[in-house]
This record gives sequence, structure tokens and C-alpha cells, in this order.
Amino acid sequence: MTSHAKWRRNPVPGPPGYVAACYSPLMDDAVGKTAKQRSAGTVYAAIRLINPKHSRLKPVDVEALVDTGVMTICIPEHIAIQLQPQEIEKREVITADDRLHWVPYVGPIQIQFPNRTCFTGALAIGRFDVR
Repeated sequence: MTSHAKWRRNPVPGPPGYVAACYSPLMDDAVGKTAKQRSAGTVYAAIRLINPKHSRLKPVDVEALVDTGVMTICIPEHIAIQLQPQEIEKREVITADDRLHWVPYVGPIQIQFPNRTCFTGALAIGRFDVR
């Protein structure tokens, strides 16, 4: 599983990270109305990430590159630190450079996108344990 999309934290850009978002055909209309297309084939959407188990933590607003071909969300380490999700397990990930990594699968994470919400887990991508 590889991820190539970049997150930028709003309103102040944070360190670069990689993200891949889940796709649902139900989002087609919403993406068309609220996402921004920056170049041919590149679409970004503003989303809010929340840790539903810790309401005292502030939500994290990010701008994410929409990737309709990916089934697992990945969040950069600096976002995981802010959300403080629980590690559920380690998962094997092969990145675009064909290297093998073991990364934490964390959750729950609530994703809000205009008038929709979902709950999921995420791969927390950061410092890798390369095998």
C-alpha cells in the first residue's frame, strides 16, 4: 500500500506528510462543490479530523489531496501527535520507493467533510522502522 498525497495544516503550513483518503461515490457531489482543483487531476479538500474519545482535544483542520484510488487513510506523525489516537496494531506498509515499513494503525478518528462525517482508523506515517 502506498500513499503519495500531501497534507498541509491550516491555517499555518506544517511539516510535510503523506495522506491517502477513503473514497465513497456519495462524496462525488460534495467534492465537486467544496474541493479546489489546483491543476489537471489534482483536487484538494478541507477536512476536519477529530479524536472522538478525547473531546478536550482540539480538532485538526487540514487540506488534503483527494485520492480516489486509495482505501486507507494515512496521517503524518505531527497530526497523530495532536489527535493522540490509540495504537491498535502495527501494519506492514510498502512505500513508493519499494521499502517495507511497520507503522502504527491508530484510531478512532472522526473525519468531517462539509455535511458528512465518518469514523475510521489511520496509518500514522512518520519515523519508519525499516525491515
